[in-house]
Amino acid sequence: MGRHSASDGAGAGSRPESPRARAERADGPAIAPGPEANGPAPEASKPRRESAIRADVRLLRADRGLSIRCAVAVVLPFVALLVVLLQLGRAGSFFIWLWIPAILAGVAGGGLLDRAHRKAAATSGEVPERTR
Repeated sequence: MGRHSASDGAGAGSRPESPRARAERADGPAIAPGPEANGPAPEASKPRRESAIRADVRLLRADRGLSIRCAVAVVLPFVALLVVLLQLGRAGSFFIWLWIPAILAGVAGGGLLDRAHRKAAATSGEVPERTR
């Protein structure tokens, strides 16, 4: 018989038996209990760690000097590319070479934030993430 047809013992008008009822009768395969039967996950009882983005925003809000240095580190590569292209007389190709300052800005801003996180962890006495 096909998958959706009635079982051998079922009549034409009866509903097919559910897998749970078959398992309770013990003549079918047992169904493993779902995750909700085991109770809450052990990770749920642990305090959640702050996400990286939230930690970065918290640092930028707390330290005005860091936020200024990050802004300069993000804007400076784009200005430098524009100056170089203007000197070469190729300002029309600015958008073609836009990926270079985008990568440099990300590396520079990320480096400043990483250094600030290490400094904050050292002053608070925490162990940095890499050494855990």
